[in-house]
Amino acid sequence: MITFLILTFLGFLREYVFEGINEFLGQLYYHYENPKIRKGLSIFERFDYWQLYYLKFILTGLFASLYFLITYFSLKLIFNSKKTLLFTLVYFLGIFSFAFIFYLMAYLGTPEKFYMVSRRLAEFVQSPLALMILFPALLISEKNS
Repeated sequence: MITFLILTFLGFLREYVFEGINEFLGQLYYHYENPKIRKGLSIFERFDYWQLYYLKFILTGLFASLYFLITYFSLKLIFNSKKTLLFTLVYFLGIFSFAFIFYLMAYLGTPEKFYMVSRRLAEFVQSPLALMILFPALLISEKNS
């Protein structure tokens, strides 16, 4: 239960940070006279448009890594087996691989559609859903062993 609350809090924090950066990016893109960033995110005011744009990729990796670690160690407390790491790694890397493929496809096809799929996939592993899917999967796997 505590893990779920931590992951939910992390999700809200992630959403606040990314929405704040996106809002600020919009102000920079449209050349607002005095662009302002949300409260608590003033550290990002120093960056220009492209630095912020690429920083979002780094932040995505950071948040995904945090989700992975919290999910993995929570599952490891319950399922102390090598399958725990394997299932968690395959799940996270698989989703991120699909997200990356769709991101690359955005450059070749319809950017709006593929980019949105890529974003949704990346957001999927940055939520409590990973834990909610992996827990029953490991439970079933353990019962079948």
